[in-house]
Amino acid sequence: MKCEAVLAAAGKVMGTRPARGALAFVIAAALAGTVFLCRRPVVLVGDRAFNLVYGEKRSRTRQLALSVLLFRPVRTVTLAGGAGPDLAAQAAAGRSRRPYGVFFPYRYREGARRYLRDRPGAPVVVLGGRPQDNRAEGPGEGPEPLWLYTDTLTDMYRAGAIAGVLAGEGTPGLYRDGLSEAERAAFSRGLDREGFLFSGPVRDAACVVLGGRGDEYFLEETTAPLVLFTWTDPALVPRTAAAVFDDSPWTQLRAGLEMLKKGEAEGRVPSEIRVFLRTKEQKEEYSALNRLKTLKYSGETADN
Repeated sequence: MKCEAVLAAAGKVMGTRPARGALAFVIAAALAGTVFLCRRPVVLVGDRAFNLVYGEKRSRTRQLALSVLLFRPVRTVTLAGGAGPDLAAQAAAGRSRRPYGVFFPYRYREGARRYLRDRPGAPVVVLGGRPQDNRAEGPGEGPEPLWLYTDTLTDMYRAGAIAGVLAGEGTPGLYRDGLSEAERAAFSRGLDREGFLFSGPVRDAACVVLGGRGDEYFLEETTAPLVLFTWTDPALVPRTAAAVFDDSPWTQLRAGLEMLKKGEAEGRVPSEIRVFLRTKEQKEEYSALNRLKTLKYSGETADN
């Protein structure tokens, strides 16, 4: 039975009074499964290096969760290291003839352009990460994919607020390379929200915010609570990690699909924040940090 016929049959079943009995349940489940498989899939391009960092099991869990949440198949493409644009585009095309959305990480942006050049009008998104590091090179030949970046200003504002809570009576320290003035200002405003002034790297920091060179030193030497910007599997982060900011492709797919719906050429989405509760005594602190995960930041205004 073709997908269109199954969808029509499902619509009729949904319009009738609820059936009773095990048979009706089985039929309804079968119809729902068929409808699910008939829906246009989401395709995410990745590689083995990412899976090693993120975690194979964790990737499969996120894939299943998103498939259920979106009620449409989410399919992945795992490329070998060094795969070129042609291979990336061909591998993505092989996962679906009519995808609902195709997502390429920044390192495979040329593959995204090649895919779009061969399929004008296809729903293609490049996940650009930090906007100041990975800007689109400008219009080239042919159509350009949509671009979704990490909202680093909101991230830094939330990181500052979280660091302020974790520092307690001490002083929080920021160790992150390549921050723009706007990002430093956002972090400073987050600290100010909790009653702290931003002073940059400090000796014997009561909380350490990391994201760049020198991470290894702090991970090994400091016992202060850590705020990390990483895709690493949470099972592998240090026990001193209190919060992790994750802007991996898996956390950005939903925002990317919303951008496709709206037809926006560019968008930004904050990282997903995971807060860790290490001891029962930290329960109050854990609740306070979780409330900060949704803080909003927009230029000169920041609020809850």
